[in-house]
Amino acid sequence: MEHDIRQKIGLVKLFWYWGYVPDIDVKLFHPLGTAKKKLELTDVDVLGFKIDPELNTKRVAGDCKTKKGTSSINRAFWLSGIMNHLAIERGFVISARNIESDHKIASQQLGITLLNEQEFDVLSNALLPQDFPHSMNLFNTDIWQKFLAEAQSQHPVNELWDYRRNRYWQDTPQEGLRHTLMQTRKHRKFFEQKNRIMNTIFVDIMTAFSMSLCQMVSELFQVYLISNQKEILDYQMKVYVYGGREKYDHLNDLTRRLMQLRFEIQKSSRIDSPSIPQDALTLPEWEKFIQLFRTALDAPSQFFAVPRLLRYVLFEQILTPVRSIDILEAVPNLSNLSVKLTLDLLNYFSAATETPEQVWLPIRDMLDEILVIIPSETARKLDQDSYTF
Repeated sequence: MEHDIRQKIGLVKLFWYWGYVPDIDVKLFHPLGTAKKKLELTDVDVLGFKIDPELNTKRVAGDCKTKKGTSSINRAFWLSGIMNHLAIERGFVISARNIESDHKIASQQLGITLLNEQEFDVLSNALLPQDFPHSMNLFNTDIWQKFLAEAQSQHPVNELWDYRRNRYWQDTPQEGLRHTLMQTRKHRKFFEQKNRIMNTIFVDIMTAFSMSLCQMVSELFQVYLISNQKEILDYQMKVYVYGGREKYDHLNDLTRRLMQLRFEIQKSSRIDSPSIPQDALTLPEWEKFIQLFRTALDAPSQFFAVPRLLRYVLFEQILTPVRSIDILEAVPNLSNLSVKLTLDLLNYFSAATETPEQVWLPIRDMLDEILVIIPSETARKLDQDSYTF
């Protein structure tokens, strides 16, 4: 990481300016690998995620190479394969060597911008405005290294962290929703440790959950513009979250059979066996999840700002004791409603994962402080605009 970190941070700045949530040094492993020891396929230097105003999921990737002997066009072809694998539309290759014009033209046809370091500096200087927050902790190499190293050192939650870093980007939105939630719930007892690193991991995995939920909102927004029938929505949401009607019905049937078997085993100590619901398979705190989804549907553009706000909280308020920049400089045009939606997301995620209060309560306090900072003219009352049943 240290050899090409300057290039990586340069891409992180550019991606942040364009509205993405950036990530660094993502390693890819095949989710269906059969080897006893996990084998790394490759790694991606910088990834970015956002939902655009037309409700499309956008991903961007960057590859940084400082060795002068590395072929830039070969890296472009390599990155093209990664982009195809991860459904990425745009890529950048930053090289230490000069690049032939023909290679640049060829890479453009792949959706990739090929630049040497000097050209990339010129590009960044031309695009980033004078008031761009260069001093953000998100652009601090030491803080990034601290973030990755500290989280990796927490062996009790390695399975959770491994999913977040290495598999999440290859999952569908539905898989991302389920796995971030259930992996965190599975490891909830380890969050009883009262330390900042647990806050760090919790916020980062919640950011991943919010990105998956953003994709769900963007994909289903037009489907549920008018429908307020709770029963229909309830079933359709379960079908979506579990990957389709056939898969949900199969898993739901297995769940009901297991519940019936458990009740029969315990029957001797029960007078009446409880009835098993027809749709037994759900995410934890399902009613709260449905309400969160409907609230996000009512204000999608404000909800799409939630992952970036969580990124700010992580890097500016949790990883470092001193805040380097104000929220409105880091996330321009942030609305009061976006902060309230982030609080709603936190309330659901902490309840569904049963995470101890000492982990999520400081984060809620941080968001409450941000809520006070947002100018009153941007405020909107969430309880008046949201859907209720």
